[in-house]
Amino acid sequence: MTHRIFLFFSCLLFVIATRAEKIKSTAEIFETPYASQAVAWLDRGAEVWVDGTSSNSSRIKVYVKVWVKRKDMTRSTAKPNAVLHDRNGNVVGGTYLAQATVYDTTSSFSTHCLIFRGYIFKDRIDPKSIPELELAKLLDPIKSKADTSVMNPFLKYFNFEEKMDTAGFTFYQMEGKDGPRMSLVFQSDQLVAVVPTHSMKLKYFEAELHQSDLHVIYLRKLSPQEEELFTEVFSPR
Repeated sequence: MTHRIFLFFSCLLFVIATRAEKIKSTAEIFETPYASQAVAWLDRGAEVWVDGTSSNSSRIKVYVKVWVKRKDMTRSTAKPNAVLHDRNGNVVGGTYLAQATVYDTTSSFSTHCLIFRGYIFKDRIDPKSIPELELAKLLDPIKSKADTSVMNPFLKYFNFEEKMDTAGFTFYQMEGKDGPRMSLVFQSDQLVAVVPTHSMKLKYFEAELHQSDLHVIYLRKLSPQEEELFTEVFSPR
């Protein structure tokens, strides 16, 4: 058991398929919650990582990583009106103001990267790209009684990957920017637990564990030994 758990956590070190929130309409990026001058904009479909709340109720803090072509730069700085691209070279926006770039080799498209830690208007986030909301929309109408046939489209859409199969449980995980964002646990093809790292609420569940940074929502009644296994697997190291 210990060996299998070690393999599970080893897998966490390698982000294979992450999934960020998506922009549903043009979104301007501001350096501060109350700034009036935007520094860049993102087009519909661009991906952002929601990175926290904001003191401005209409804006939300985001992390954005994009790339620029060498022709849009002067030395190590992206020019005003430089075209922004995702890691695959697709156009996702542009800059209003000159921005310093950093060297980055995670994209085959360009090594000139821009990182924005700023704010966008909340209503620019596509709610269908937020897994916590979409999972609640899926589970609440069926009182959280879901099997793999119900869950498979959700698992595929949000890039969940099977990480471990042990003690009768199958663990699926969705990666976030800095590590796991959500894990789903199945027993005999039935969804029995949700382990979110972002805020999440379900209407129907058997029990809920809040322990330090660990949050487990049990959808079925499990034995103390089984719950102990979950705590061992998911507790922050």
